[in-house]
Amino acid sequence: MSHYPIHSVQDVIGPFIARVLPAGPGFFLFESIQLGGHTTRLYWLENSLIRRRFEEPRVHFALNCASISCPRRPTEEFRGDRLGDQLTRETKNFLSQHRHFEIDMDKGVVRLSSIFDWYTRDFGRGTKTVNRRAILFGYLSEILDEPERSALAACAVCRLEFCALRLVSQ
Repeated sequence: MSHYPIHSVQDVIGPFIARVLPAGPGFFLFESIQLGGHTTRLYWLENSLIRRRFEEPRVHFALNCASISCPRRPTEEFRGDRLGDQLTRETKNFLSQHRHFEIDMDKGVVRLSSIFDWYTRDFGRGTKTVNRRAILFGYLSEILDEPERSALAACAVCRLEFCALRLVSQ
């Protein structure tokens, strides 16, 4: 790591052009790491390798970006023989937290983490629709347990809001 030691991912700013970006992503975009004898960056690892190769939306709930509103780091390593179950568990854990997913019938709103906003297409792979609401509600209907699925169906006309991620600060 070229910026070691750091106290926060926000400490890594990167080259001049990166200074126009919001605080925080420099660590993921510009910090180099060694992986399998090769130099790479976390941004490339997530977007060019993991997301592109596996086309699996549940990875968004297994990857941790060091922000307060990102998925919590899993307590065990991911294993090929249990990966599907582990990804489903992490997805359900993420959605069980009101800061990531909430149906507020009184206010007529469904609140989702910004992850769903930024990666909507990942959650709609295999569908022909380009309707964001249909993609996200369809995905959630497949993942949620029956009480939440029924509540989501009852909120078919609810407004959709995205909750911004907040980076961890010192």
